[in-house]
Amino acid sequence: MNDVVVGQGYLRQDGSKGIRNKVLLIYTVECSKHVCEQIKYHFPAHIGVVDCVGNEDCDGNQVVLRQLLRYATHPNVGGVLVVGMGCEFIKAEKIASFARDSGRKTACLHLQKDGGTNHVIVKGAEIVRRMLAVLQAVPRVPFTLRDISVGAECGGSDFTSGIVANPLVGDFFDQISDAGGVAIVEEMHEAVGLKEYLVSRGATEKAKKEISLSYDKTIRFCRTAGRFSISPGNYDGGLSTIEEKSMGAVAKTGSRPIQGVLKIAQKPPTGGVWLVDVMPDYTPESSVFHGGDSSAMMSLAAAGCQLLLLVSGLGHVAGNPLCPVLKITANAETFARMSDDFDFDASPVLAGNTTRKELLAQLCQKVSAVCSGERVKAENAGYCSPTLATNNQDATHVVEKAYY
Repeated sequence: MNDVVVGQGYLRQDGSKGIRNKVLLIYTVECSKHVCEQIKYHFPAHIGVVDCVGNEDCDGNQVVLRQLLRYATHPNVGGVLVVGMGCEFIKAEKIASFARDSGRKTACLHLQKDGGTNHVIVKGAEIVRRMLAVLQAVPRVPFTLRDISVGAECGGSDFTSGIVANPLVGDFFDQISDAGGVAIVEEMHEAVGLKEYLVSRGATEKAKKEISLSYDKTIRFCRTAGRFSISPGNYDGGLSTIEEKSMGAVAKTGSRPIQGVLKIAQKPPTGGVWLVDVMPDYTPESSVFHGGDSSAMMSLAAAGCQLLLLVSGLGHVAGNPLCPVLKITANAETFARMSDDFDFDASPVLAGNTTRKELLAQLCQKVSAVCSGERVKAENAGYCSPTLATNNQDATHVVEKAYY
């Protein structure tokens, strides 16, 4: 099963495989964001191929920096242009050097050193043009379930999400895990009331401890911040409590053992199902929820996911600068109303027109098509949501106790 070919990937010099061959523009501070966006606009024929992401703060938040380094070496990225102002904490040349060491085509520009806004836009556009030409020669190789890393996110959940769409993703995650691929979910704040269940699925005693500690920290954060992850739209969609929403959200993880908990921008060392801890370890910043589903998907991309599955009953429009976002709904009305945004209709199960097993086979076919180059709706629309949340978090391990 693990050798089943699901697409044709792009082989990178560091051995990773991507399902896209992107040029990524990285801005190190808000001051250089405009320039990156203007460079991107020079390539209307490459919507979804040339994209931007970056840091908006002058300070050097380490979680943001670690994410930028992961994006610069993401499997879906073949070329990187880093644009800095020149006086900020995060150094453009350091990110460029990190990407270059991984074998990416890389360049770096500074607004203060390279002539200011207009000159850097012109220089940057020419650099990207050359990169796009070079990337055409990147070798294509078979892409199997063992090679895949998929992240799943909920957004705008309604009653259909927990009944059909999230369990469907869970079935797909089981298939990935069995094949040795990676399946990742980051929504511990949507697992309220399910600690014992998640801990029981820990693959090892270490994993069980990580899940327990991360859950406890999440509950402390939510109580301290006065916010649990349920919205007015969720109530309108038929969900009564955060516990009810959590049961649906956790269904995305499937039924296989959970290998452990990753920190932001930490890559899983093995295949299987993983959770990502996005909560701060030191101070309970409200900015952890900045950007909502968009920043959550950025955390999944930082873990190395090549593809993201976004489940929504009420409707969603988000895209991602690193990964195709395949949007799924089990609400027939939502799919009909937002057909330009949704990629997969899971509602036939609710109507009794297909079985869950048949629906899984259809989803696998869709994923295979996307891994082979078929564009998702967000890519066609040019919708890109690169919001990063600042955070204060240990880089490599789940802390015994958060400092709040």
